[in-house]
Amino acid sequence: MELIKQKDARKAGECLTKEQPNLPVELLDHIFSFLEEEPSSLRSCMEVNEMFSQIAERHLYTIIRLHNQERSSSSVQLTPVQLLKLLTDSPHIASYIKCVRIVIGSVGIFRWLMTRSINDEDIGSVLRMLPKVSEVNLTARQHSKTSWQNFHQTFQSSIARIFQTSFLTCVFINNIDAFPLNLLNDCVSLKSLSLCGTFVFDNPDVKLQSSINSFKTEPGLEMLSLRCNTSNSLRNIVSWFHSEGSPTLSTLISLRLSTHRDQDYPHFICILNDCSPSLRNLELHLGSEGQWYMFNTSNGSRLV
Repeated sequence: MELIKQKDARKAGECLTKEQPNLPVELLDHIFSFLEEEPSSLRSCMEVNEMFSQIAERHLYTIIRLHNQERSSSSVQLTPVQLLKLLTDSPHIASYIKCVRIVIGSVGIFRWLMTRSINDEDIGSVLRMLPKVSEVNLTARQHSKTSWQNFHQTFQSSIARIFQTSFLTCVFINNIDAFPLNLLNDCVSLKSLSLCGTFVFDNPDVKLQSSINSFKTEPGLEMLSLRCNTSNSLRNIVSWFHSEGSPTLSTLISLRLSTHRDQDYPHFICILNDCSPSLRNLELHLGSEGQWYMFNTSNGSRLV
């Protein structure tokens, strides 16, 4: 099936060059943007001619996927070591990369005891070379029990550097234990934030303001999704939103909250109170039965 898709992409590219030799570069660029999730198709397009190669290359590296586990060699997905070499040999590619999806899996108890490493140092070295990342997705596979403290210093510092750039607009943190919320302070362009796992905050006893946004001047979030493994993590998140440097909620448009613990409801109410003026879409996942409730808050209607 993959081979058929590659042949179809190559054939489509050849038809474009034959029938539309003067097809505008802008239009080709727009067409290739729809293939960013299909690197094999983009590689096939790059084989059509030099112009296609130059345009498709930008989209081939718009999204990169990095794994800490050794995987079988593939012409489609590069390992961190391979990508590091590519960026060293062709540094212009680094500016094409906008979205980084990192998946951390278990390295096994024997390797951890022998090396005290989760094999993430090369990933950190790759991240250090990327100047214009707009989206970061950091996910630990289920049951891998990955704690932020176990990451290599190179990885931690590289993530922290990306979080401080003006290009970053979207952050997804999934199943990372004890992720420090302070790393997300002063993300001047952050618009979308998804937090799932356990989270720590350096100053959880910060005095709550009458409004989370009463002293904030930072650009605000537009989308927020929360699913915390413990009530203490949710409390830390609420305290963090009360602290200086964290994103403001006064511009929030879409909110998604999930919990099976009744004790989390007061924290949810605190968040809802501070984003209610701007909120348009609300999704609630409450109770152990997993029922979703969706509301359009602009007219008060329940969607599901």
